[in-house]
Amino acid sequence: MTDTPPVDQGDAPLEFDSPILREGYAYWYAKIRDGALPRRTDIDPVEISGLMPHAVLLDVKREPEFDFRYRLIGTYVSENLYKDHTGSWFSEIDHQKAPSRIWQNCLHVVESGEAFKADTPYVGPHQGYRQVEDIILPLADDGKTVDCLLVFVHYMRRSES
Repeated sequence: MTDTPPVDQGDAPLEFDSPILREGYAYWYAKIRDGALPRRTDIDPVEISGLMPHAVLLDVKREPEFDFRYRLIGTYVSENLYKDHTGSWFSEIDHQKAPSRIWQNCLHVVESGEAFKADTPYVGPHQGYRQVEDIILPLADDGKTVDCLLVFVHYMRRSES
């Protein structure tokens, strides 16, 4: 994956510090067909085995209220959290339930159907991180109604720029 297509976020194209995010975004973008968002089944873990430790899959619940459930948390991500939240809903996690920043970012992607570079502040057990570089990517079984989110995460150490 050499060329990463441009991503607009507001008026500026997204830039990635992490090659993980560049590769993850390029992979997702390559799965778009005729303007339709990729389906969850279009994402093949074998094709992105090197990215899977950095991946998170979130189910989207719309009714009665929006919520997000951790379907999968890659090993790299899990190792850098206080707790493995696989199977948990954001609404069950105090610092992630509405209207938290992570919840708002996920809702933005669901409503816009567009990729979003979140740059979430790091909250976890390791003091050496300054932030998280992450991108939230929409998936839709019908090509337009977002029902799952694919997230790629890279924890940025204080020494990384």
